[in-house]
Amino acid sequence: MSKILVVAEHADGKLNGGVAKAISAATAIGGEVHIVVLAADGKAVAEQAATIAGVMKVLVVDNAPNAPPLGAILAPNFIVLSNGFIHVLFPGTTYGKD
Repeated sequence: MSKILVVAEHADGKLNGGVAKAISAATAIGGEVHIVVLAADGKAVAEQAATIAGVMKVLVVDNAPNAPPLGAILAPNFIVLSNGFIHVLFPGTTYGKD
């Protein structure tokens, strides 16, 4: 079965509402939907992400440099994490566009 990775946008320990829309798009594409939380401490965000309908697995990458949500810092994570996924989706926000 194909797998789709959704990147969790978050701030102050709370998941951004745009993530649910990205998950909805992923379920419409079809396949296993996984979500990844990149943070210094992503436990609270991962717990929220796990409650969204359609999410089969939550991946957490806790690393202090992941704290600022900057594409230049987070991009190397996506290169490694995207292996084996047919799509990688981001929320349609400034974060996702970065």
